[in-house]
Amino acid sequence: LIEAATGIHRWADRYECPATDVFAVQDEVTGCIVGVLVAQLTKAERDRTLRKPPESWQAYDLYLRATDRSRQWDREAFAAGERWLKQAVALDPNFAPAYALLVECHVSAWLEPKDHRYQDPATLDAAWRLAQAAMERDPLLPAAHAAFGNILHWRGETDEAIKAYERALELNPNSAQYFYGHVLSIAGRPLDGLGVLQRSMRLDPFFNPMLLGILGHCYIMLGNERGALAPLRECAARAPRWRPVYVWLAAACMCLNLVDEARAAAARVLEIDPNFSIDAWRRLHPYRDPTGPERMYEALRTVGLPDRSSTSMRRD
Repeated sequence: LIEAATGIHRWADRYECPATDVFAVQDEVTGCIVGVLVAQLTKAERDRTLRKPPESWQAYDLYLRATDRSRQWDREAFAAGERWLKQAVALDPNFAPAYALLVECHVSAWLEPKDHRYQDPATLDAAWRLAQAAMERDPLLPAAHAAFGNILHWRGETDEAIKAYERALELNPNSAQYFYGHVLSIAGRPLDGLGVLQRSMRLDPFFNPMLLGILGHCYIMLGNERGALAPLRECAARAPRWRPVYVWLAAACMCLNLVDEARAAAARVLEIDPNFSIDAWRRLHPYRDPTGPERMYEALRTVGLPDRSSTSMRRD
């Protein structure tokens, strides 16, 4: 690995394997290299940022802290990460990656019951403006295109969302766009989504725990609830406040007649979101192929999750 700008030799290694299965060897070597380069490239980036004005490298440091905290799922980590990103753009208003990651924070706040921004249309509008800011500052930043893809998906513009993720991957084929796998699953292409997720896991050994939940969801959409169990359980252990993983875990366990575990997962859903309803979840997820989702919704009814929230029934 040579840094093109300076010619400095950053890293090298060699691998000796029996060439009985060239593709298996390729995957093994790729995994080894990726694991090493995560550290090496981070060091190279840090060295490069130290040549910039102080406000830039301080912003970069805040961005790295926020990225690290985003791999956790609790209110404190979320609030700290968002606070650091706002400080980063205040220090360096042209730092596009911080804007792109702020988009993810806003979308997450809109999706999950963390604070007053939950399901507020103004939250998605703010996310859209941040994505535009990222794109204006760096039109070739893959994360900016992925941020647009995320927003477009939740606005119901699935085809445009897919185009945005494809553009992100054109700009950097080695970027780990795990949420793209979820978009493909919603679009009726869970097998393609599964491939995206498995590739993302190879590219980023320190992947976000939500990837495991989305992986489990893909398996459910493929009718393989047994395959969904392990990633969903691990996701729940690593992200114990993330509502979707318990929705999917309750459905998968109920389909497999693991009734006690299904009930425990359903209770966790209502603990996190007392107003949860299957109808609201259905409206949020515009599935194109109804087969897998209807099986999932029936399992959620069977385990005792309400079709409609108590709040909406009182209004009626």
